[in-house]
Amino acid sequence: MKRTVVLVGLGHCHVQVVRSWNKVLDKHWKKIVICPEDKVVYSGMLTGCIAGDYQLEEACVDVKSVCSYFGWTWAKSSVYEIMPEKQKIRCRSSKGTQFELSYDVLSLNVGSETPSLGQVAVDDAVLKQGRLLTVRPLGTLLSKLDQLEEELFKKRSCRDSIVVVGGSYAGVEIAFCLESRLKKKGIDNNICIVESATDGLRRNFGILPGMLIRNAMRGRGIQYEDNLHIVAIKEGEILFQNGTCLPYAFILLCTGAGPPKLLRECDSLVKDNQGFVRVLPTLQTLNHSNIFACGDCCSFYGYLPKAGVYAVRQGTILGKNICLFCESYSKNWKEPQLYHFCPQRYYLSLISTGDKRAIGMKYGLACYGRCLWKLKDKIDRDWIHKVNPAKDASQDLW
Repeated sequence: MKRTVVLVGLGHCHVQVVRSWNKVLDKHWKKIVICPEDKVVYSGMLTGCIAGDYQLEEACVDVKSVCSYFGWTWAKSSVYEIMPEKQKIRCRSSKGTQFELSYDVLSLNVGSETPSLGQVAVDDAVLKQGRLLTVRPLGTLLSKLDQLEEELFKKRSCRDSIVVVGGSYAGVEIAFCLESRLKKKGIDNNICIVESATDGLRRNFGILPGMLIRNAMRGRGIQYEDNLHIVAIKEGEILFQNGTCLPYAFILLCTGAGPPKLLRECDSLVKDNQGFVRVLPTLQTLNHSNIFACGDCCSFYGYLPKAGVYAVRQGTILGKNICLFCESYSKNWKEPQLYHFCPQRYYLSLISTGDKRAIGMKYGLACYGRCLWKLKDKIDRDWIHKVNPAKDASQDLW
């Protein structure tokens, strides 16, 4: 009787597991990918889609094609409960049907969600009107932006700010690309980034990169307001702790990463104080050796940023480790010697500014120009081309 390996989600890491699977193991293993979406948006190209550099289809992983090409069964469902003691998961199909699925090896690549604003009071009218957007899920952001932009175009007399809450990497890049997008459509509402930290650019990016980013923002007319704590979001107005207020057209939350509902409601896995799954260097969970976790949903001892570069590097290790684990499972069980993921301390960060230029940062240094955008464009296009088999299934990833 065949054993079952289940991958939940098809992010940066699991795409590589699907591709690198050792087909010799097919004799003993059933392979299942559970993903509720037909197409998964590649996060590295999302801001390019916002700026109009790419069409959404260019930035997506085709789940059906990838699974079919590499011989995996795709279940268009979402997982809502993990039961490690029974080695089962509970799923809900796209049609609403609920079912249980047994596994021998399970891997989680379920990403993260934009966390809520905590104690901030948000009026019901704001939520009903859809004027409070979150970056995640990525796939719905663009369609919501289109709807709101139509309203702004019709009400061109309205000059209220478009507010991006969160002044770290995602917030800054989205603000640049949103400014470029609106300018192309003849909408000249001001973009304003609101950050709670004092001296936010220096804290989030470093001294030299922060100075360069601030100068670039000034040149584009983007405001960056730090040391502002939101206490309430009323209809058309944000109230701050210092007593000031800011009129807005709509708000985009880029307040970092929080664990998805599946992990928040799972008490059987060891998690960190934020709710992300703790993993060993082998990417196995602490209390269940046959469950792996990777990407944004996992947590290492010591701080590791939620960055795509780490998810990509983890994918190579995860693919090897799952194959080794399954191979040892197929034979007389013996704990295999698995590879360790050792995150690099420094890496090149590239922030698109939406005008076919980019800011590059590494070792506390920074530069700005078109050649850096071309580099980012090549990296992103190469990645998505290698992932989608219809485009190029023969090349190795990274």
